[in-house]
Amino acid sequence: MSLWKGKKVLITGGTGFIGSHLTKRLVAEGSEVTVYCSLQLGYGHLRNLKEVSSQIKFIRGDVRDFTSIMKAVKDREIVFHLAALSHLPVCQDNPLQAFEVNYGGTLNVLEASRVGNVEQVVFAGTDHIYGKAAHIPISETQLYNADDAYALSKAESIRLCKLYQKSYGLDTRVLVSGNVFGEFQDPSKVVPAFIKRALKDEPLYIKGGKQTRDFYYVGNLIDAYLLIAGNHSSPGIVLNVGGDDELSIRELAKKVVELTRSHSELKIIDYRYDDAPATRLFLDKSKIKQLGYKTRIGFNEGLKRTLEWYKNEDSIVS
Repeated sequence: MSLWKGKKVLITGGTGFIGSHLTKRLVAEGSEVTVYCSLQLGYGHLRNLKEVSSQIKFIRGDVRDFTSIMKAVKDREIVFHLAALSHLPVCQDNPLQAFEVNYGGTLNVLEASRVGNVEQVVFAGTDHIYGKAAHIPISETQLYNADDAYALSKAESIRLCKLYQKSYGLDTRVLVSGNVFGEFQDPSKVVPAFIKRALKDEPLYIKGGKQTRDFYYVGNLIDAYLLIAGNHSSPGIVLNVGGDDELSIRELAKKVVELTRSHSELKIIDYRYDDAPATRLFLDKSKIKQLGYKTRIGFNEGLKRTLEWYKNEDSIVS
């Protein structure tokens, strides 16, 4: 029997890219899933959940509204808090909104979960919190060096999770993710942007290209969420997860062109930060591997699945 069968789960941001994958996985596992999302700013679409729409409860709400969150967490056992303002340029141009949604929204979710006696809150972190890391690969012990509005709002949200764990006994777990890709991703992100242009034999414009990331398929991230949430001995834990290989943006572009059999040219654009330490974001995954995490879907297979989805979709959704 599945560990998740009958489990009462709330997923904030559950209609978005990662949230929709997590929602469908938990429905398949037999969980009783409530999805909470504002459907604003182009972040989520109900059509992302059309296959399971009759099997979930949907609540339209804003994480900045504490009363709404309190109603959503009622009778829930586990909360996966994925709702966030995640576009870096949007956050940088609108820092007040970024902190209201990301930090304030997280505070609302944590406090509502504490008051509502939720058993566990799992928070979606990001590798951007590390900024210019002193060492590569980046371990969970490295100090946060957030240097933009998005990264800082997420770093402070992780500190909130730690506070609620230590001071109030709320079981919080944090998953710090590398660069994930897959079906339903915002088409402005680098992998779908490259795929879209490659399918049309259009040039792939690359800023610098030496920057590296640990790109990995979204199915692996969902595995990690269920692993960290289902481990009974890990309250308060913060874990990194990401791909197995450190790939440059230029290498990524070449792989997309190769896979699509495209005639697209790679157009390199000067990028003044190309040689800065912050251009390397590659996470140390040894701690999550100790819990049993393994990459189930390799990079090439994940890229093929993503490509097929974009080829077969009449419209690109985020």
